Amino acid sequence: NANHSLANVFHQFFPSGSQYVLSDTAEVCTKLLCAMLLIAVLWKSKNIKDELHRAGVFGALTVVMFISPAYAYEHHLVLLLPATVIAWNQWFQKRLPSWSILLVCIGTIGIVWPLGWFRCALRSYPEWAWFIKESKLIGVLLIGTLCWWSTFFSAESNEE
Repeated sequence: NANHSLANVFHQFFPSGSQYVLSDTAEVCTKLLCAMLLIAVLWKSKNIKDELHRAGVFGALTVVMFISPAYAYEHHLVLLLPATVIAWNQWFQKRLPSWSILLVCIGTIGIVWPLGWFRCALRSYPEWAWFIKESKLIGVLLIGTLCWWSTFFSAESNEE
């Protein structure tokens, strides 16, 4: 499955009997979670402190917009390059704790690993199929979370 949206994950847990139609439960869960994520991002946008804060909000909002539609395919991942760059920049600017570099790397790898490697991993590790299929969504969520999380910090709060 190449769909990297929240709706797709909820569809897996609450199937409708059709590959192309969400169940009512999956639809409601998707809408509620997306609304909560949007509220969380908007909450952090009400008092923009500086340009790095604005960038963090923008990166998080980009991720919410990516995962909200019913379909988010491989070629759509290019839309997350700005959010990924923002997450890296927030780390370099000390808006994230130093140890979070591990999360930035995992999120980036989750988003950008080549489709050929992705398919090879699916064939080589069938017991990990669900995790491998959702690894790109996990990467997307990590990058969005890091962008949002960076809005809680100033550079001075993370100096070592």
